[in-house]
Amino acid sequence: MNVDNKFKINKFREKVTKNVNKFDPWYLIEMGAPYDEYDKYIDNVVSFVINEKPDLTLLEKRLYIIFETTEFDLATNLISSLASNIYNFYIEDFGN
Repeated sequence: MNVDNKFKINKFREKVTKNVNKFDPWYLIEMGAPYDEYDKYIDNVVSFVINEKPDLTLLEKRLYIIFETTEFDLATNLISSLASNIYNFYIEDFGN
């Protein structure tokens, strides 16, 4: 992987991180959790998007799978918006 791609992926990950923390699917940040609380899930999202290049519908389905848990209630109304933002970031950063 060349330096330009690493830079693009890092910028993309930063955007995804900010958005996931903003949408806070399990309301953890709102309850005082650290901002790295979702990092392993964000890594999963970024890897999926970079490697699979999904369309918006598939991305939304994958986000439901990634963030679904029995421990926390999922803010399902936010997943569609989160998917749309992540998809748009990918198009902006990678152009396909």
